[in-house]
Amino acid sequence: MSTITAERHLVLVAPVARDPRARQRPAAPAGPAARPTRLTRRGRLVVLLVALAVLVVGLAVGAQAVGASSSGGPATQWVAVQPGDTLWSIAERAEPGRDTRDAVATLVRLNGLHDSALAPGQLLAVPASR
Repeated sequence: MSTITAERHLVLVAPVARDPRARQRPAAPAGPAARPTRLTRRGRLVVLLVALAVLVVGLAVGAQAVGASSSGGPATQWVAVQPGDTLWSIAERAEPGRDTRDAVATLVRLNGLHDSALAPGQLLAVPASR
């Protein structure tokens, strides 16, 4: 009879690339850990100045737009309708010396009237006297 002995051997082999032509690249060196962005005192000052400049420009443009829209129309004043008043009588008092038909048309346009009905106490915009 014969005896068989088994011995264990550990053999380490280098890993084989899938493509024998491929070369192993060295790992990139680890750089410094990413730090959160910090804003310096000078940077904060720059951000503040830019924000103020945007605010000033916005206010200037807004004020210019408001000024342009309010100065476009004729100056007006308010008149309260008295009992017995008509558009014709109010137009004659508001713009003496002007053709009354044109003055009535101006009153209708200024007040957005759809008919000639007026109620006592109603406020009407009339062109300011010069």
